[in-house]
Amino acid sequence: MLNGLNSNIYIYPGYNNYAYNSCPRTASKNVAFTGRDFLTLPKDQIYEKIEKSINDKNLLGEGKEAKVYRIEDTNYCVRLCDNEHISRRAILNFSLSEEDKINHVVAHIGNSSSIIKYFYGIDAFAPDIKPIKQQKLKSLIKAVPIESFQKLLAQIAHAKEKDMIFDCCGANVIINPKTKDITAIDFYKNSPYEPEVVRPLSSIYSALTTVIDDADYKRSCANKILNAGIKEISKPSDLCLPVWEFDFSNLLYKLKQDSLIENNTYYTLMRNIFTDIQRLKGQELRGQDVSIQLNGKLKVIKSLINQLF
Repeated sequence: MLNGLNSNIYIYPGYNNYAYNSCPRTASKNVAFTGRDFLTLPKDQIYEKIEKSINDKNLLGEGKEAKVYRIEDTNYCVRLCDNEHISRRAILNFSLSEEDKINHVVAHIGNSSSIIKYFYGIDAFAPDIKPIKQQKLKSLIKAVPIESFQKLLAQIAHAKEKDMIFDCCGANVIINPKTKDITAIDFYKNSPYEPEVVRPLSSIYSALTTVIDDADYKRSCANKILNAGIKEISKPSDLCLPVWEFDFSNLLYKLKQDSLIENNTYYTLMRNIFTDIQRLKGQELRGQDVSIQLNGKLKVIKSLINQLF
């Protein structure tokens, strides 16, 4: 789980148990290298740039096992484990596992350290989030298009295919105010002995609302997430999830717990319609012509979502 500090510019440490912090002295600089340029520099130059960046000025966050530093004038950070000293003798390894890629790692360096991507934006997880930041976040969520939520859903679904689970309990998402993209930033390996059930829609809602108890904000999130799920399941083919893994019912239950659906009749009606939509979509994907029934159900549920949220 990630622990947030007050700021508006964040980086992604790539693993659990990290603090975030802003680094305006580095974040405000123009990036001199593109990501590709930096990673394809001669190794000596990569080491030199990393060595120069490991100082208090570039410290972005720290946790129990490592510290994270912005690599100056690049779109990357270095996650330095256990105060490891990175010298030019350190091994630089670009061989990445699926777990590395999902967690935005781009290279391993030294014994256990790594180079990771830098993400600019506003997070939703700081436990001591201030009212002014809450207002920024609420305004930003309203401006984020449904397509961005759909991309976030696909990101979480892709990780699920690799047995990786989004750590929504840490509310680990970064929202870019410029591009309006939302990026999930912390995943962990699902246990083969006690596997967790992945609930993508519910996890997005939890990540965005864990530390902000504001009904209007939660309604905005609910509207965007439900519509993103509908938009995805409405695709003719190539859904990011199997039909029955769209956890509409579980999300509706969360919304009911948060008192966003107070009328039991509406709650039951919406659950039944979503169940019908998933059943009909399954039939459609098997080649049956159920377009009239499916489109009718989709039209009704969209209307209900926009009325309630």
